[in-house]
Parts: sequence; C-alpha cells; structure tokens
Amino acid sequence: MHDPSFRFADPMKSGGAGPVLAIAPEGRCTMGARAGEPRILKMMGKVGVTIAEPFALGIGAVSYAEYNRFCDATGARRPENIFGPESLPITHLDESESIDYCAWLTEETGFVYRLPSETEWEYAARAGTDTIYWWGDDWDPACARAGKQAQKAFVDAKPDPSQHFPGPLPTVSLRGNPWGFHNMLGNTSERCQDVWRETHDGAPTDGSARRGDGVWGVVRGGAWALPTTLASASARSKAMRLDWSPIVGFRVLREL
Repeated sequence: MHDPSFRFADPMKSGGAGPVLAIAPEGRCTMGARAGEPRILKMMGKVGVTIAEPFALGIGAVSYAEYNRFCDATGARRPENIFGPESLPITHLDESESIDYCAWLTEETGFVYRLPSETEWEYAARAGTDTIYWWGDDWDPACARAGKQAQKAFVDAKPDPSQHFPGPLPTVSLRGNPWGFHNMLGNTSERCQDVWRETHDGAPTDGSARRGDGVWGVVRGGAWALPTTLASASARSKAMRLDWSPIVGFRVLREL
C-alpha cells in the first residue's frame, strides 16, 4: 500500500546521499486542462494515461547545492545563481546538462535516474486529484509561488520580511501535494523528456515520453514570473533544449 509520508535518498559511492525522493504509485489519470482553465490549454486536448509501475520522484526540484556537487565532482559548468541561496532550484542550464546530472546520479547510486516524461510529471503533480491545482480549483499562495498576488501573500504571511526576495523559493517549501512533492506548480518550470508537440493528440497512454529531434522540449509547472493560470497541473509550455532560462530547472525521476 502506498505510504505518502515515506521518503528516502540513495547512498552515493563518493559519500553522502542523492536527492530526497517520494513515491508516485501506479494508477490512472487524465492529462489535460479542466473546466475553468484558459482556452489555450483546453485546445491542447486530453488523453487518458495508465502508470503501470510506481516510480520515485524528487520531493523538490534539483537545488543549486545538489547540482554544484555534481559540478565539483565532474568539472561540469557551474550555472549562474542570480538569486543567492543554494537551496533554490537550479536554473540557467540546458536540457543536456540536466541529463548529464541524471547520468552522474545513476553512476553514483547504481539506480536509474532520468527526467520524467510529461505524462509522469502531470501524474505526480496531480497526486490523485482531478482539479485545476492539486488543492482545488482556486489559487492558494500557501501552496505555490506564481503571479504577483502569490508573492505578496507569501511576504505578508512571514514574520521576517527578509525572507522575501524576487524569484523562486527554496526547492522544498510551502505545502507538499498529497504524495509529498513540493513546488511542482509555480516556482520554476521543470524540464521533461518529451519533444514539444502543440497538442496531446497521439500522446502515449502508458506514461512514456514523446521522442524526437525537435529543438523544443516540454517544460511543466509554470513559474514564479508567470501568471497563476499557467501554474496548473495541466499547464504546459516549451523551452529550447539548448537554451538557458532563469525560470527553468528540473526534477529527477528514479526508476524503481
């Protein structure tokens, strides 16, 4: 039986442990926009998907601290951190660099790490729910960071104003969803394995990724600098695979 409170991290050959993970159980969901979402999202269609096997996913996006350990070990380029704290999600890196990080974790732990497919990402972001956001159909700044209203509400709720800064929040902050994943909506957009397609027509129904050689990849989750309507579980966008952005990071999937 699925235990949403269960957390684990794989030991690494070089010492220490990898990212903290939680489990997404097997199940079904419908990928696509719900009633009340923007027309542009509804035009992308829907597809029913079945996740036949559980998988593990980072409870937060990969942080600067986690990624910098990879850079120190391999000599990889260290992306710029324009926001400050190393607890923030890593940005300013392209798709190949996120894949290299996953390959390093695979070598260090002996388990397969990779980017999630678009389907796996939405399945984990919904966490068994069927609403616009995992907490319901109305925006709640206690659950995600996006849009000016969310930023202001977060500041007002904190006794220490110094905790406010423009940009994303630390990778594991605010409320987690029912399966224990934090900040999947808002904060930073997260890369998926899939090549970009304008709609869900022809999308796999088994959780696998759409493969291809296109220059655009799928990113999910919206971001702190985007409207709250683009931070829903169904919201999807594209990012150049070889480009960097201050609002695009990634989260690792670990196969079980």
